[in-house]
Amino acid sequence: MNSPGAGKSDLATRVVSAIVLAPVVLAALWFGGAPFALLALLAAILVLWEWTGMALGDRRSAVNVIGWGTLLLVSGLTYFGAPAYALLISVAGALVSGVVAGSQWKWSSSGVLYAALPLIAFVSLRGSPEGLAAMVLIIGIVWATDIFAYFSGRSIGGPKIWPAVSPKKTWAGLIGGTIAACIFAALFARAADYAPLPLATLALVLAIFSQAGDFMESAVKRRFGVKDASNLIPGHGGVMDRIDGLGPAAVLAAAVGFLHVGDPASGLLVW
Repeated sequence: MNSPGAGKSDLATRVVSAIVLAPVVLAALWFGGAPFALLALLAAILVLWEWTGMALGDRRSAVNVIGWGTLLLVSGLTYFGAPAYALLISVAGALVSGVVAGSQWKWSSSGVLYAALPLIAFVSLRGSPEGLAAMVLIIGIVWATDIFAYFSGRSIGGPKIWPAVSPKKTWAGLIGGTIAACIFAALFARAADYAPLPLATLALVLAIFSQAGDFMESAVKRRFGVKDASNLIPGHGGVMDRIDGLGPAAVLAAAVGFLHVGDPASGLLVW
């Protein structure tokens, strides 16, 4: 059993980590451009490093070299306005990674895609003229979902969604988090002069998708018997643990924007 002192120490560690990292992330998000693209690239590299450590048991694997090279190309192509080519490079990198990994090809290839697709989404979204607003919306939706899912689940309880993978997550939490995400999106739309109903509808889908991403990461960690993806962020686990919901939500949001008007941010915001 953990002592009260240990709990306070863990909380203090989490707070200090957040205080150190938050200004860096917020500054990169605000300025966009190269600073944000570099931060997104670094996050993707670390995600792949964590993935190979869990799934392949070797963070020094040649798979990482192939994957990191792929991510570097993907980041550059997306930053300079060629996300379609970046997507092709992602698939090619995943295939080569799978060949190198041999019998573990499924985990190797999926790891490259798991890191590359959110990277394309983040850089594409923020690189759009309305990218800052789009990123604020997506991050706000994911945060609202996570925060209110936690409190709704704790206060209401009820049936679990997938207890074998995530024993604490309940249907009440999912519903509460999704409602909160829709309310946030509607308020954001009012404040930023966008149409509330389409953004609230998108929020409903993105909230569910972000929770699915959370479950997927939990399933991978359970499959390989680890609690956290790594200990890179003291008190918080790994980078994967921090963006497990944000990454999939950003991918879906960018896809919606591209399909709607050919621009990830404008297509997400303007209806």
